Amino acid sequence: MIDGSAGTGKTLVAISLLHYLKTHEHFKGKKIALVYAQTAMRDKIKSVAKHFNGLLAKDIISPAKVTREKYDIVICDEAQRLRRRVGYNKNNISIVKTNERMGYDKDTDELEWLLRNTQYQVLFYDSKQNVAPTDIDTDSFEERIGKTSQEVRHSVRHVKLEEQMRIRAGDKFVPYIYNVLWQKTRRRISFKNYEFKLFDSFSEMEAAIHEKEKSAGLSRLSGGYAWEWLTKNKDEKSDMNFDGIYVTWNSQTAGWIDNPDKKNEMGSIYTLGGMDLNYVGVAIGPDLVFNPDSKKVEVNRNEIYDHEIRMGKDVDEVLKYVINSYAVLLTRGIMGTFVYAHDKGLREYLRKFI
Repeated sequence: MIDGSAGTGKTLVAISLLHYLKTHEHFKGKKIALVYAQTAMRDKIKSVAKHFNGLLAKDIISPAKVTREKYDIVICDEAQRLRRRVGYNKNNISIVKTNERMGYDKDTDELEWLLRNTQYQVLFYDSKQNVAPTDIDTDSFEERIGKTSQEVRHSVRHVKLEEQMRIRAGDKFVPYIYNVLWQKTRRRISFKNYEFKLFDSFSEMEAAIHEKEKSAGLSRLSGGYAWEWLTKNKDEKSDMNFDGIYVTWNSQTAGWIDNPDKKNEMGSIYTLGGMDLNYVGVAIGPDLVFNPDSKKVEVNRNEIYDHEIRMGKDVDEVLKYVINSYAVLLTRGIMGTFVYAHDKGLREYLRKFI
């Protein structure tokens, strides 16, 4: 199990390891694959694989694939996004159907599929990027792979990646983001050679991102769970209205980040998780507020439109998913991160740190 925060090179190591194993004489004849639970990331890495001699798109697979074929070694990147059955959405229906086909209990999750059906596993993991109830619970995950269990079930060796390889702000940036959102710091940190800016209006942030798209490329807007996907099934032209500026969610998942025709759309956690951008503009919606009475950052459940997040058992659990999702978005930018908060109180709180 390889632990690493956002930007510490987990995906780079995963792809390099796959290439090494697939091309090394010692592993000839072994069935080896790289697993991604999320479709957007899986499709992105498939497009990357074709540039490596010795790798094929079919080497990048879904967790369900390991229940259909026996693999000697699987590498799983973004393992914190492996799913469990919660409720009755379409992803969970597919989990139930796979479990029925395999003769497993209906609550058997995707991590268990990998453990039962492959001889060796390499898991790249960051518990802080656990962003939805369908993600396997951190305690369950870490107990089963021996991180917290007194009885080491699978003889897991633990490795930690610490050097920041994505964000030019350096090693302190990612912990700082989490400390600010969770109110664990009162100290403001400035970052050299990195544009970290708070905007008073969405229109200003949008204009800044569009300018960066022209000058640096790979610059996109992103948002959390606070806006309904109106354009998915209804005759609507936009999903969000920021004081007269109308924006739609990403109209495609696979390939969205590389499609210049979609540069004005808003990316979601399901599209941008694991991805790199030169500049990211993060719109923090009314689902996250600063309560002037309690002096705390709190979640507003009435402003959450993602059905998975609505499954959260209690307000603390939902707050974890909302904060983690925004933290993931806030750590996508290589050269800069721009922030706009809908809630004025939250904006004033963030102004102390950005």
